[in-house]
Amino acid sequence: HPDSNSHRPDWIIANTRSGSSGGFTTLQAVLGIHLPPENELCDTEILTLLNQCEIELLSAGVQVTFLDRLPARVAYRGLVQACDTLLPEEKKPGQHSIIDGCDSACESCFQLAHCHIAQHVLGKGLKKNNANEVVNPSWAAFFSHDRRN
Repeated sequence: HPDSNSHRPDWIIANTRSGSSGGFTTLQAVLGIHLPPENELCDTEILTLLNQCEIELLSAGVQVTFLDRLPARVAYRGLVQACDTLLPEEKKPGQHSIIDGCDSACESCFQLAHCHIAQHVLGKGLKKNNANEVVNPSWAAFFSHDRRN
C-alpha cells in the first residue's frame, strides 16, 4: 500500500505528522478587532483600545513591549503599524512572541522621540520639536526643498 503522502516534499510530511502547519498569522488576525485611525479617537478611547489589545495579545502569547512605555497615542500609532507583523500560527506551551516595535529604521520610527538608543546613534543633529515628534536633519532638509523646479 503506497504512502498517501509520498508525492509531497519531506518538510510538509514532517509538519503534517507533528500536527503543526508551520504557518504564520498576523498581529491583526490575533487581535481580531478593527483598529480605527488614530485621528478618529479621543485619548480615552485610545487608552481603552490599548488595554483591550494588550489583554487580548497577552492571552494569545504575544507581548508588545512598547505599550506601557510610550504615550498612549504614540503606542496606538505603533500598534496600528505593527498589525501586519507575522507571528507563528502555533506555539509550544509557554512560548510567546515579543514585539518591540523596532525595525532598525530609526529616522522613520514612530517611537524615535522616546528611544534613547536612537537618539544616541543619530547624535546631536536630532532635533526634538515636542514630546511626540522628532525631526532628523536629513529628512527635514529633504522635505524643505522647493519642488517646483
